[in-house]
Amino acid sequence: MKFFCFPVLFMIVLASCNPVKQQEDQRILSDSLKRDSILIVPVIQPQAIYSNGLLDPYARFMAGLPQLDTTTQYHILEDSKYWLDYQTYMDENWSAMDSTRLLPMSDWKDVFLSSFIDDALPVFYPFSGPDQLHAAVLYPHATEFILSGLEPITELPSLSSLTQQEQDQFLDSLSNSLRDIFGKSFFITRNMRKDLKQIRGVLPLLYTFISRTGHELVSMEYVSVDSLGKEIELPFEKLKSQKVRGVRLEYRNRGGGFLKKLYYFAGDVSNPGLLGKKDWLTFLNRKRPFNTYIKSASYLMHQDLFSGIRDQIIQNSSSVFQDDTGIPYRFLKSDFTGLFYGEYMKPVKDFIWLEKQPDLDSAFKAGSQPLPFSLGYHWGSQKQHYMLFIKKNPIFAP
Repeated sequence: MKFFCFPVLFMIVLASCNPVKQQEDQRILSDSLKRDSILIVPVIQPQAIYSNGLLDPYARFMAGLPQLDTTTQYHILEDSKYWLDYQTYMDENWSAMDSTRLLPMSDWKDVFLSSFIDDALPVFYPFSGPDQLHAAVLYPHATEFILSGLEPITELPSLSSLTQQEQDQFLDSLSNSLRDIFGKSFFITRNMRKDLKQIRGVLPLLYTFISRTGHELVSMEYVSVDSLGKEIELPFEKLKSQKVRGVRLEYRNRGGGFLKKLYYFAGDVSNPGLLGKKDWLTFLNRKRPFNTYIKSASYLMHQDLFSGIRDQIIQNSSSVFQDDTGIPYRFLKSDFTGLFYGEYMKPVKDFIWLEKQPDLDSAFKAGSQPLPFSLGYHWGSQKQHYMLFIKKNPIFAP
C-alpha cells in the first residue's frame, strides 16, 4: 500500500466547503489520512519492452496521425486524399475536445482527484465500452486499466488487403463511431451497435485513443482467464468459445517510460451474466484494491439485476469516482467518505422514470465544489456532477 503526505493545497480544498456536514465528512477523511502520513516512494525498475513494430503504425493510421517511419506501408496509404481529409477531421475535433474538456479535466484532477487517492492503483472502469480516453486523462499514473462492456472484440483487417474504397469506408465508420465521444463524451449503445459492425469491434477505437493520448502501442493479445483468475493468452479462434473473452493491450508513453496494460472484457455483467464468469470475478479480486471509475452507465446498478457487480465494486474499491448513473448513494455512504462536485440534476429525459436520489440531493446541497468541465449525460445543459467516494477503512482481505 502506498501512503501519502498531502500538500497544503489539500487542506485548502477541504477548508473551502463551509457547510457543516461536508466539513465533518472531510474532517474524518483528513484524520484518516494523517494516520498514514509517511511518504513511501517505491523503487520501480524500468521494464524491458519488446515491441511489435507493426501495431503502432497501424494505430497511428487509424488515429489520423502521420507515420514516424516513412518506410512503413501506412506511410504510402496516408498519401490518399481520403486519409488526409480524415486527418483534418480528427485534428480539428480532437483539438476542440482537448481545449474544452480534456485539458480542464487534467488540471482539475490534480487538485480534486489525485490528491485524495492512490492514483497508481489499477483502474476498474465497468460499462466503459472502448473509452480508454477519459480513464487515461483522469488516472495518468495508473499502469493497469480494466474495462468492460457489451461491445465485441473482433480481429482487425489487414489494411493493405482492402481496396481503396474499403479503406475509405473503414475510416468513415471509425469517424462516425467517434462522433458521440467528441460531442457528448460517451458512447451511445444503439449507435455503437451499428458503428462497430462497420469497423469490426472495439480494437480500432482502443488503438485510436491509445495513440491520440500520446502513447506507443507495444503489443496486443487475446486473453481469457483460468479458475485462479490468471490470464491466458490464446488465438482469436479459441477466444470465441470462451465464456470470458478479453484483449490485453500494452503501451507506454511515446518516447519511453513504463509499460501500461489495458484489459477490455466483452460481455454481460448482470447477475445472470456473471454466473458464467466466476473466473473473471476471481481475476478482479486479484487486482484489488483498485480505483473504480463510472460514467454514463445507464443507471444499471440502480437495479437489483446488477447487484453482483455493484457489490464487487463496493468490496474491492479503494475509491469510486462516478456520476449518479453509477452506484446509488445509499449503498456507498456508510463505507465511504464522499466529496461532491458540480450541480446535481434530475436524470435526463431518456431515464424519465428515475427521480433524484433524496439523500444524494441533500449531500450536494450540503456542500459541493465547482466542476469546470462537461462529462456525461447532461452535456446539453453543461450542468454536470461527479462524486469521489474514498473508503473509510481500506482493509482488503487476501
